Amino acid sequence: MRRIKAANDAIPGEVISAKISRMELLVDRIFDRVEQNPDSVNDMRRMMDYYLPTTMKLLEAYEELDAQITQILDDMSTADSRLATGEITEDEYMSIYIRYMEVENKKRLFSKRSW
Repeated sequence: MRRIKAANDAIPGEVISAKISRMELLVDRIFDRVEQNPDSVNDMRRMMDYYLPTTMKLLEAYEELDAQITQILDDMSTADSRLATGEITEDEYMSIYIRYMEVENKKRLFSKRSW
């Protein structure tokens, strides 16, 4: 739960944050259910063995996409000034921009997934 909360804090964006918060709430409810009804522990094992690790992989992938976007935006900022001075060509600048769009599209698709 702490890792999900930490990922939620680290990932910007209201839409994805709302989805992660909903996940946190659902996981809390599952833990509460197991406390109230220990016979449902098998359901908990399935969640702990499959669903939570899968969720963490997805959240880590999203964080990585966000970090890539930040890096590419930094690269684009540097490339702007280098393009103005002729240190790089327009093609080199466009390759950075295309990389940005590819990562942004992956992030957008990820955000649209229903959790």
